[in-house]
Amino acid sequence: MFQKQSIAIFLILFFIFNEVMVMYPITRTKFGYALWEINVRYKAPKSKFISLFKLNQTFTNKRKDLVLFYGEKMKDFVPQILPITDFLNDQSNHFHGNFVRAKNMYVSGGYIITDGITIYQLRDCTGADFMFKNNPGRVIGHYTDVLLVGHVATNIFAHFINELMNPTLLFPEEIRKKSHLVVKGPPNMWKDITSLFGFEGRTILLTNSDWIYCENLYTIIEPSPHGGFYGPALYHLHGLFREKFNLTHIVPTKIGFLNRKGKLRIISNYDVLIEAAKKKYPKEIFFSIPDTLVAFEAAKTYASCRILMTVTGSSCINVIYMAEKTCIIKLTSPTVDMCNIIVPNSLNIYQVNLYYPTMSMYSPSVTALDINESLKALELAFYVTEHNKWPTIKEFKFIM
Repeated sequence: MFQKQSIAIFLILFFIFNEVMVMYPITRTKFGYALWEINVRYKAPKSKFISLFKLNQTFTNKRKDLVLFYGEKMKDFVPQILPITDFLNDQSNHFHGNFVRAKNMYVSGGYIITDGITIYQLRDCTGADFMFKNNPGRVIGHYTDVLLVGHVATNIFAHFINELMNPTLLFPEEIRKKSHLVVKGPPNMWKDITSLFGFEGRTILLTNSDWIYCENLYTIIEPSPHGGFYGPALYHLHGLFREKFNLTHIVPTKIGFLNRKGKLRIISNYDVLIEAAKKKYPKEIFFSIPDTLVAFEAAKTYASCRILMTVTGSSCINVIYMAEKTCIIKLTSPTVDMCNIIVPNSLNIYQVNLYYPTMSMYSPSVTALDINESLKALELAFYVTEHNKWPTIKEFKFIM
């Protein structure tokens, strides 16, 4: 009796202790704990990460003169762009990556990979690792073939498209057809899209602290996706989206205005601009786009747009549905959102950037449009989508 009580007390204390200690997956079971220090490496050894193939692609006809920073206020913003112009152009025109398989690995929703002894915390195209989070947790599943592509912020729509779906669809179909795909975020964001591309019933939704065991792990290194997969990679995805959503027959004629839901980067007076635009261009179709559309509705809506106006952030990724040589008018905060400069550029879509210095990128903010400046931006967008070149511009401008 005493022995049974002692064992019970020991087990209770053991599990209480392990709830507050650092936990790592060490076995294929659902509950594994590590009592030792685990090494962290920032490079993937070739002996464990076997290269299946490498891609290194650059546009033959490089993207140029598609990006316009417009207006007198841009004098305060463009100095941030000048030092990174070469980087923005390179990202818009080129990508490379090493597509690998690793056996008998654990992976987490923090996009960390380990064999139970060493943590492989890989780096993105800038050499940074802050988008890969090494959180302790439990092993909650065992899978034969797994695709882990992306980073911790793929619960945000733009990152889901750019760094999860985009590189994933560069893997051969034979790997995609047999693999489970790790995803993050609300299912209504990713479910329709992953199903459309063949992953219905084969997605694994993980938090940063959830781990799974993989007999065969497929991922991308050198770099790991956080940026770095624009240019020809994103252009390839653009073609797949246009084909899979059956958009190629839609003629882009409308002018759409997208306001975000929530509290970040809200525009207070789109209605005033739309009424003014209707008076100036009575034959054109101007309409508001709700930020609640599911994938198939969104695809057809954005594909119908000759011009889209929205704020910087994830709403800009909807250009993935739009035709080439259309135009996005982007309302930009003081934060340089490189992704949303690079994405339309990669897709051969024009962009007009307007600067709003009081708009916050990460805190709640409401911004009123400068109606005259916005009408001028529409004029520029109409011109460039008709003539495939920018008109003579008297006001301040920077084109790249």
